Amino acid sequence: MAFLKFSTDDYALPDRVEALRDTYAAIANIDVSLKSDAPVHVLTDIQLLPGVSIGRINCTPLRAQRGKPQVADGNDDLVFLINAADSGVWGSGLKGHDDVFCRPGEGTFILRDYTGHIESADYTRNLLSIAFPRATLAPLITDLDRVAGNKVGASEAFRHLAAYAVRLVQQGVSLTPDEAMSAATHLHDLAQLALGGKPDMQALACGRGLRAARLRAIKADIAANAMQADLSLDQVAARHAISPSYVRALFDFAGTTFTDYVLEQRLARAHRLLSDRRYAYQTVSSIVFGCGFNNLSWFYRAFRRRYGMTPSDLRQRPCPAID
Repeated sequence: MAFLKFSTDDYALPDRVEALRDTYAAIANIDVSLKSDAPVHVLTDIQLLPGVSIGRINCTPLRAQRGKPQVADGNDDLVFLINAADSGVWGSGLKGHDDVFCRPGEGTFILRDYTGHIESADYTRNLLSIAFPRATLAPLITDLDRVAGNKVGASEAFRHLAAYAVRLVQQGVSLTPDEAMSAATHLHDLAQLALGGKPDMQALACGRGLRAARLRAIKADIAANAMQADLSLDQVAARHAISPSYVRALFDFAGTTFTDYVLEQRLARAHRLLSDRRYAYQTVSSIVFGCGFNNLSWFYRAFRRRYGMTPSDLRQRPCPAID
């Protein structure tokens, strides 16, 4: 599927307002008005998936509105608007509902066939838009009218939805058809869990979407902390507010174990450093201990079993330095 970008930086400074209103506003089918005299800056990354589109926007203060002329386009998508920044607040309004103000980690759920707006008086960073066709998501939601126009957030499913969408758009590349379909299914699962899906569909989404999201988050945790020799299953489980037995079950379902995954991360890091001539001044033992191992002889056995050679054999091979 496609990955698209729009940036006012691609235009000369005098042309940016025109580009924003004539090009970007036409793409998004919105009416844009600026809220300050600051130089115009709008950067949007868009990841298009089967039945889902993800947009991440950074922009100068502005008001984006879908009025009656825009709503007449027939687009009836259901959209999460999420503040995925570390700071800042923006407001959003939907016809027939009170305005909501979203702080970092919060979001709202809107209907594109209703008039509405979003605006900020300050520079906006990481405004996330996740849009689903009504036909695919609405049948999964118990009470669409209850959630429309209101603030959403706080749930584990919502946090995973936002984090996964950010990760997909940050990649900055088009996905293969299989990758795109898998990502779209995962986003649909998390979206219906975040909104309160119908009971018969929630069980499937929880087993498929939430389980995958939890495992992905745990793997990211391990990747970031594998160099710590005392990293333990209990520590990781506590950080993610789940039981150690559930962590074991997640890895078991994925066809591996917590211990084996940690070992693989440490071995892979050791292999990268031992292959890099920039680290040739370091002894093997210093690299090994820096990767989280605390037993040198055990590392040698594991390394040879994994790569079919010793660390010394690897260092003697001609290998270009990593840029």
